[in-house]
Amino acid sequence: MVIKDNRLSIDFHVIVSYGVSISTVADNLISSVKYKVEEFTGMDVEKINIYVEGVRVID
Repeated sequence: MVIKDNRLSIDFHVIVSYGVSISTVADNLISSVKYKVEEFTGMDVEKINIYVEGVRVID
């Protein structure tokens, strides 16, 4: 996380399950985190970066 001029930039490194829509997971994560962080801290979230580190196959 980086704070610059009272604005936050947050990085997430995730592993997703095979067959899951990566864009849907990213969109949901971004909207949930942005809302909760802004409500809790009162600071603006400038950007959230999602890095997909891998895909896990679950049997």
